[in-house]
Amino acid sequence: MRSLTLILTAAGVTAALGVARVTGAEKPLTPQEQRASACAEQAEALEAGGRKAFMDACLAGPPGARPTAPASGGREKAAACAAQAKGRGLSGTAYHDFVESCAKGG
Repeated sequence: MRSLTLILTAAGVTAALGVARVTGAEKPLTPQEQRASACAEQAEALEAGGRKAFMDACLAGPPGARPTAPASGGREKAAACAAQAKGRGLSGTAYHDFVESCAKGG
Protein backbone atom coordinates (compact mmCIF):
# COMPACT_ATOMS: atom_id res chain seq x y z
CA MET A 1 0.00 0.00 0.00
CA ARG A 2 2.83 2.32 0.88
CA SER A 3 4.53 1.74 -2.49
CA LEU A 4 1.27 2.53 -4.29
CA THR A 5 1.07 5.86 -2.47
CA LEU A 6 4.67 6.61 -3.36
CA ILE A 7 4.08 5.81 -7.04
CA LEU A 8 0.95 7.97 -7.19
CA THR A 9 2.79 10.86 -5.51
CA ALA A 10 5.67 10.57 -7.96
CA ALA A 11 3.22 10.52 -10.89
CA GLY A 12 1.49 13.63 -9.54
CA VAL A 13 4.77 15.52 -9.18
CA THR A 14 5.85 14.49 -12.69
CA ALA A 15 2.53 15.67 -14.13
CA ALA A 16 2.78 18.99 -12.29
CA LEU A 17 6.30 19.57 -13.62
CA GLY A 18 5.18 18.75 -17.14
CA VAL A 19 2.40 21.36 -16.94
CA ALA A 20 4.88 23.94 -15.61
CA ARG A 21 7.20 23.33 -18.58
CA VAL A 22 4.39 23.70 -21.10
CA THR A 23 3.16 26.99 -19.64
CA GLY A 24 6.74 28.28 -19.27
CA ALA A 25 7.29 27.97 -23.04
CA GLU A 26 4.79 30.75 -23.69
CA LYS A 27 6.65 33.54 -21.86
CA PRO A 28 7.23 36.79 -23.77
CA LEU A 29 10.65 37.73 -25.15
CA THR A 30 12.95 39.84 -23.02
CA PRO A 31 13.99 43.27 -24.38
CA GLN A 32 17.42 41.84 -25.32
CA GLU A 33 15.79 38.93 -27.16
CA GLN A 34 13.48 41.38 -28.98
CA ARG A 35 16.49 43.50 -29.99
CA ALA A 36 18.39 40.43 -31.23
CA SER A 37 15.38 39.30 -33.24
CA ALA A 38 14.92 42.74 -34.84
CA CYS A 39 18.63 42.98 -35.68
CA ALA A 40 18.62 39.48 -37.20
CA GLU A 41 15.63 40.34 -39.40
CA GLN A 42 17.40 43.45 -40.72
CA ALA A 43 20.62 41.50 -41.39
CA GLU A 44 19.07 38.58 -43.30
CA ALA A 45 20.21 39.71 -46.76
CA LEU A 46 23.79 40.49 -45.71
CA GLU A 47 26.81 38.29 -46.37
CA ALA A 48 28.86 36.78 -43.54
CA GLY A 49 31.40 39.58 -42.90
CA GLY A 50 28.92 42.41 -43.34
CA ARG A 51 26.29 40.58 -41.31
CA LYS A 52 28.66 40.08 -38.37
CA ALA A 53 29.69 43.74 -38.34
CA PHE A 54 26.07 44.85 -38.61
CA MET A 55 24.92 42.52 -35.82
CA ASP A 56 27.75 43.68 -33.53
CA ALA A 57 26.82 47.33 -34.06
CA CYS A 58 23.09 46.67 -33.81
CA LEU A 59 23.30 44.66 -30.60
CA ALA A 60 25.78 47.04 -28.95
CA GLY A 61 23.82 50.22 -29.66
CA PRO A 62 21.18 51.72 -27.39
CA PRO A 63 17.69 50.22 -27.87
CA GLY A 64 16.30 53.18 -29.83
CA ALA A 65 19.30 53.74 -32.10
CA ARG A 66 19.89 50.76 -34.34
CA PRO A 67 21.86 51.11 -37.56
CA THR A 68 19.90 50.61 -40.71
CA ALA A 69 20.79 47.65 -42.86
CA PRO A 70 22.97 48.57 -45.82
CA ALA A 71 21.13 48.78 -49.10
CA SER A 72 21.50 45.79 -51.34
CA GLY A 73 23.64 46.53 -54.34
CA GLY A 74 26.23 48.41 -52.30
CA ARG A 75 29.03 46.53 -54.00
CA GLU A 76 27.74 47.48 -57.41
CA LYS A 77 27.65 51.13 -56.42
CA ALA A 78 31.17 50.95 -54.97
CA ALA A 79 32.40 49.30 -58.17
CA ALA A 80 30.81 52.05 -60.27
CA CYS A 81 32.41 54.69 -58.05
CA ALA A 82 35.78 52.95 -58.37
CA ALA A 83 35.45 52.99 -62.14
CA GLN A 84 34.69 56.73 -62.04
CA ALA A 85 37.74 57.33 -59.84
CA LYS A 86 39.97 55.39 -62.25
CA GLY A 87 38.48 57.30 -65.17
CA ARG A 88 39.45 60.55 -63.45
CA GLY A 89 42.98 59.26 -62.91
CA LEU A 90 42.75 59.37 -59.11
CA SER A 91 45.09 57.31 -56.96
CA GLY A 92 46.05 56.83 -53.33
CA THR A 93 44.16 58.85 -50.72
CA ALA A 94 42.28 60.88 -53.34
CA TYR A 95 41.03 57.63 -54.94
CA HIS A 96 39.96 56.18 -51.60
CA ASP A 97 38.24 59.38 -50.44
CA PHE A 98 36.38 59.73 -53.74
CA VAL A 99 35.15 56.12 -53.75
CA GLU A 100 34.06 56.30 -50.11
CA SER A 101 32.20 59.59 -50.62
CA CYS A 102 30.61 58.41 -53.88
CA ALA A 103 29.48 55.08 -52.40
CA LYS A 104 27.83 56.87 -49.46
CA GLY A 105 25.88 58.97 -51.94
CA GLY A 106 27.78 62.18 -51.29
